[in-house]
Amino acid sequence: MQRKDTVVIGLLGAAVGLLLVLTMQLGSVRGAQGQTAGATDSGWILATGTVAGNSCVCFLFDTKQSKLGMYQARGAKGFEWSGMRLVTHDFAVIEYPAGQRPSVEEASKMGKDKDKKK
Repeated sequence: MQRKDTVVIGLLGAAVGLLLVLTMQLGSVRGAQGQTAGATDSGWILATGTVAGNSCVCFLFDTKQSKLGMYQARGAKGFEWSGMRLVTHDFAVIEYPAGQRPSVEEASKMGKDKDKKK
């Protein structure tokens, strides 16, 4: 009888130990990070991610019209539209913040000087 008890206690100890190891490993696994799916032929790019407060979001970019939309996940309610903006001018350099170099004029001059040397 004592031998059976020892075997059962040993098996239970091994099972608990394995459960602890698995729990620790799963605790260190991070959730899915931002992911994208592009369909540039159709003019759409989809990206998912998180924003402040661990809120899950979905970005939808229209490559033909340069519009960016954002939708927030609301659990069982699905997605809620958060906003949309035209990003055409977001990629154009206007000016660096005060005190930073080079200025747009200086960068333009450097580009012209480089072209002259060729």
